[in-house]
Amino acid sequence: MITKLLFFIVTTTILIGIAIAEPTLSRGQVMKLRDVILKAENERYSGLLIVEPVYSEKDRLWNINSIGEIDGPFYTMQIREKDGYYRLGWVSPRGSSGAASERFRMSPNIKRKVVELLEEFKQEKKS
Repeated sequence: MITKLLFFIVTTTILIGIAIAEPTLSRGQVMKLRDVILKAENERYSGLLIVEPVYSEKDRLWNINSIGEIDGPFYTMQIREKDGYYRLGWVSPRGSSGAASERFRMSPNIKRKVVELLEEFKQEKKS
C-alpha cells in the first residue's frame, strides 16, 4: 500500500514538472515579440537575429541567435516567457554588450504593446 502511494506521488510530481516546463508560447508568437522589441530597440538586429527561437526548459527562456562568424560578433536575444522581458546584445572575442548582463529589461515605450501581445497569446491558447 505504501509503495503504491509513494509511486503515485512520484509519478504525479514528475508529470507536474513536465507540464510546468512546457513553453506557453509558440515559435511564431516569440518571433512576433522579437519583431516588436527590435523595432523599438534597434532595428539593425532584425536582419541578424533570423534563426528560429529555441526554448530553454531549465531557464524558461526563448533564445534567438545570429549565425556567427569566426572573428565577428555573435548576436543574441533572450526573451523571458513569463513577462516578455528581454536581453539583447552581442559577444565577440574583443568584448561584449548587454548580452553578457544578467539583467533582463523592458523598454518603457513597448511595455504596453508586449503585455497586450502576451494577453492576446493567452487568449489564443484558451480558444
